[in-house]
Amino acid sequence: ISLGAGATIVGVVGADAQAQHLRQAMQQRGIGSGALVTASERPTTHKLRIVARTQQIVRVDVESRDPLIAESERRLIAQIKASSAGAHALVISDYAKGVVTDAVIHACLDAARAAGIPLVVDPKGRDFSRYAGATIITPNVLELEVAVGRSTQNQDDAIVEAGQMLMPGL
Repeated sequence: ISLGAGATIVGVVGADAQAQHLRQAMQQRGIGSGALVTASERPTTHKLRIVARTQQIVRVDVESRDPLIAESERRLIAQIKASSAGAHALVISDYAKGVVTDAVIHACLDAARAAGIPLVVDPKGRDFSRYAGATIITPNVLELEVAVGRSTQNQDDAIVEAGQMLMPGL
């Protein structure tokens, strides 16, 4: 948005005050919140930081990692399909909170193919093959190391080798 592009955020929020705060923040930034699916069975993911002076003492994460229930998943997939019409790209940012199910990934892949647009994935977890068919997958070094099961020591050659290890599954 700040670069002058349009954006639609499709996701899941709870039926709670944090969802209202998120919708207000999106509105203030010129981002529509109509594609957010309200799932009353789960909280809106948020983090509460306890700070003393300038030092964070503790962070409390309020979240659910349970997979979406079927009805919420169905409504999310409908929003993905509706929101992809006219889009120039789709981005999946997987936070491992149970929202990016296999069915959601397949819906994104199908929508991107149908629209002839790229699908970019910021992955989580060990099994990147679940994102097979995406245009590009953008793990950070730690996510790459988790997926291949070994350290790269943040060395270029080892990172390239780890990336090549993932390629056959994708």
